[in-house]
This record gives sequence, structure tokens and C-alpha cells, in this order.
Amino acid sequence: MNSTYSKNSNQTEIEKMRDKIITDKAVRRHLVFRSHVWFSLIFLNHHFGYKFAPFQKEMFLLTEDTVYNVIAIMAFRGGGKSTIISLSYVLWAILGIQQKKCVVMISKSQQQVKTLLSHICHELENNKLLRGDLGPFKIDNKSEWGALSIELPLVGARIIAISSGQSIRGIKHGQHRPDLIIIDDIEDAKSISLRERDETYQWFQSEILPIGDENTKIMIVGNLVHANSFMMNIKENIEKGRLKGAFRAYPLLDKHEKILWPEKFSTPESIKTLQEKLDDYVWRQEYLLHMGTFRYNLRECDKELIAQFPAKEKIPCPCKRLEPTSPFMAGYCIDVPIVNEDLLGAAVRKMLESSSRKRS
Repeated sequence: MNSTYSKNSNQTEIEKMRDKIITDKAVRRHLVFRSHVWFSLIFLNHHFGYKFAPFQKEMFLLTEDTVYNVIAIMAFRGGGKSTIISLSYVLWAILGIQQKKCVVMISKSQQQVKTLLSHICHELENNKLLRGDLGPFKIDNKSEWGALSIELPLVGARIIAISSGQSIRGIKHGQHRPDLIIIDDIEDAKSISLRERDETYQWFQSEILPIGDENTKIMIVGNLVHANSFMMNIKENIEKGRLKGAFRAYPLLDKHEKILWPEKFSTPESIKTLQEKLDDYVWRQEYLLHMGTFRYNLRECDKELIAQFPAKEKIPCPCKRLEPTSPFMAGYCIDVPIVNEDLLGAAVRKMLESSSRKRS
């Protein structure tokens, strides 16, 4: 009886919240200003075809973190790291509570970073709900310091896009020095020479770390391309205390063959289907984060960090703790949900679909 009442009461609260989000612009603005995950759920829901997994929720929390200036995330291909960090977070960091004013985006090539910038422009120009709630946005495209950039005069911010290795000394937006730096896939499978790897890390040390100030945040996302890659150099320096930061690694499967994104890969058969499409080397390296004799595993998760997320979202999140597999990877053994339904996430998605149909 009590269980039934609690379930019905919870559903009633969800319905009330859904109705407020649909009808009340002020409620939406309040939610998205303070919470990155709410910003994504409400304005960028079309980029996420599945419910967020716990490891993705941790990514959202890391973007809101104020303890570490450097955060590096290595995740399996297709895990949503670039969408969460290089699209959603860039927009929220400017439009939300962090109020970033000079954002620098860096990728392997000018074409790659141009693509990242174009995704941001597309949302600012074409996302009607985003424009209606937080806009209008006037976008001024400029090219300075040999870099592409867009300016948002309404909020006094600029996003500057450069390729890796390019000097960014002296970059400013008005009186603002870079206060957010996004480094997205600055290596690929061709970046295998020792000299190139050393040059990449030296560039990071000499050009990236010194810019900005004590509040500048650096977010690094990438794949495992080599045991001595830039990402692994970052990991090593964080582990040895030479760099204050946090490193996270998220393979698709843990040592117990638990799926880190069960919302997308719901059965072992779906994993097998994906694996059969790929070369064994690609599968092990880009999905299992495994290279040679090393398996890049996850250790016990930060309980305090994970505990924050259900409180922010106001939903129950029963989880199962997994055991660490190897001390080699300074990553995380994150919670894999026992339950299949995230009630609030599902309700929000249903609400947005219903709202979209009404507008059309």
C-alpha cells in the first residue's frame, strides 16, 4: 500500500514538473541556468537518442566541478563525450551560471575544429526553444590571430577555434583572457611518432597551461591512440601530482562484461552485433580502451561526486557497485544502474516530444 502510494506520489510530482517546464519559461530558465544536464535535456534533447548513462551523468557533473582546473575524459567511441563537452558544455558555460566569456576550442586540424564550431552555430541560429528562452543571439563571425571565431554580443562572449600546435599567446576577448579551453581529439591513429607526441605535450605545457588565470578551466576529451599518447601523458602527470586535475576513462564494457551504456546497448547481443562490424584491433582499442597487454580499467568511483547527481535531478537512482579491476588506470569504476527506467528523464523526453508536436 505504502509502496503504491509512494510510486503514485512520485509520478504526480513528475507530471507537475513536466507541466511547469512546458508552460513556464521562467521555470525553464531557472533550471537550465543552474544545471548543465537540464540545459541538455531541455534544449539539446535531439542530440541524445538514449537516456543518459551514469558515466555520462558524471561527465555533466565534471563540467560543473569547481575543484579541478584540468579534466581529461577518455571514453569509447560513440559515448557522447564530444556532444556533451564540445557542444552542450560550451553553450551552457556561456549561457549558464558559469558565464564564460572567452572560450577557446582546439582540435587536430582546422577542418575538425571548424566542424565543432559549425555545430554550435547551428544550435544558436536554428534552435527555436533555445533562442526563445535565452536569445535572441546575434552571431558575428570573425577571424583573428589566424583563428576562426564567433562572437555573441548579447552575453559579451566569444568562441575561438584553432588547430593543435597553433600559438594562442595573447588571445583575449576585450578584457577577458581565455576562461574555458576545450581540447577535443587532438590526436589520431597517425600521431604515433615519439617526436610528434612529445611536441604535442610540450605545446600543451607551453601554450595552454599558462594562458588564462586561476579560474580558467581546461576540458580534454579524446580516444586511446597509443600507450604513450597525449591523453596518457595527461593521465600520468595527474597521477604523479605534477598536474592538478581529474582523469576519467570509460570503456564500453568492464571486467564483468557489464555494459556502461545499457540504455543504448541493452543486451549482450547488441554488443556482439557491434563487435562483429569492427576489426578486432579497433574494437579492443577504441571501445574497450585496451592496447597490447594493458587493459585500461576503471577503479572505484568518487561516491561524493556521484551522490550529487540524483540530488540535483531529484530522482531515485539505485545502483550497484563494481569492484576495481586494475591499479593501472586512474579512472573510475562507475555505478551501473540496476533499474531500467529513469523516471524523470523519461518524463522530460516525453514532454519535449509532446511540446515539439504541439509547436509543429
